[in-house]
Amino acid sequence: EPRGVSVKPGTYNLKMSFGDQTSESTIKVEFDPRLKMSTAAITEIYNASKDLEKDQQLMADVVKQLVESKNTANQFKSDLSKEDKKKYKDQIKASTEVVKEIDEIIAIFLGKVDRRQGITRNPEVTVNRRYFSARRYVGSRFGHLTSTEERLISQFKKAFNDAVKKTNSFFETDWKIYKTTFETIRISPFK
Repeated sequence: EPRGVSVKPGTYNLKMSFGDQTSESTIKVEFDPRLKMSTAAITEIYNASKDLEKDQQLMADVVKQLVESKNTANQFKSDLSKEDKKKYKDQIKASTEVVKEIDEIIAIFLGKVDRRQGITRNPEVTVNRRYFSARRYVGSRFGHLTSTEERLISQFKKAFNDAVKKTNSFFETDWKIYKTTFETIRISPFK
C-alpha cells in the first residue's frame, strides 16, 4: 500500500484502541526547523496531494468494478460452456467480446499485460502512470507548486476523466445490453 499524504504541521489528537483499552494523547507535528517554507506553500502542496489521493481512490474503485464485471462475464462464459457450447454459442461469443472490451478499458488505466520476462519498461502512458508522475512531483516540491506540477496534474485529470467517461459509456451501453441478455438465461443445477 502506498503511504497517505503527510500531515501538515500542527497539533493533533491521537486516540488509540486495543481490545477494551483506549488511550488518548496529543502530538505536535513541526516542519523541519532547518528549512524555511511558508504555511501557504505547505497548505497548497497538502491540498493538491489530498485531491490526488481522492482521485486515486476513485481510480481504484473504477478498476475494481471493471475487474468484478470481467470476472462475472468469465464465469458466465465458463458456465455456459460447461452446459452446452452449441446452444449458447452466441452468448459465449458475447462474453468473450465483453471481456476483451473490459481488458481494453483496464489497459487505459493500468496498461496492457506485459508477458515479457525480466526487467522491462513499458512505454505506454497510462492514467496510473500520469497519476504517479503528478503525485511524485507534487510531493517532492519545496515551496509553491510550479507550472510543471500544475501541468502534470492537469494531464492526469484529463486522462482520468476521459477514461472514466469511456468506462461509464461501456457500463451504460454494452454492459447493459450484455446484462439484459444474460438475465434471461437460467441454467438448471441438475444434470
